[in-house]
Amino acid sequence: VNTASSAGVLPVARSVAYTATKHAVVGLSTALRAEAAAHGIKVSVVLPGVVDTGIFDSAVNLPGYDYRASIDKLPFAKVKPLAAADAILDGVAKNKQYISFPAYNRLIIGLNRLLPDVMAPIINRGGRP
Repeated sequence: VNTASSAGVLPVARSVAYTATKHAVVGLSTALRAEAAAHGIKVSVVLPGVVDTGIFDSAVNLPGYDYRASIDKLPFAKVKPLAAADAILDGVAKNKQYISFPAYNRLIIGLNRLLPDVMAPIINRGGRP
């Protein structure tokens, strides 16, 4: 089980290095899943929404952009760590390739796959810092 982020499949501005590394984790995981299947090895990648871990409290802010303030403005609840663990264990038990939670996150990811030109400005509302 590799942990990426919804940033691994979404165009997240103001977090380019983070987003690039999470895209790499997704690519690595899906390629490993395909390659390892012949050996009975299962691989899943976790694409969580915002989990309430405090990661944004230690983020290095860009000039004019505060990560914590941005997260606090989101219109949905952060996932509690125990709920995240439950979702991950459930996904592993079901051998899911992508383990994404909660429901709003699956919706955002799905809409982005269908309508990337519509979703990018929504995901990155607020423009450049």
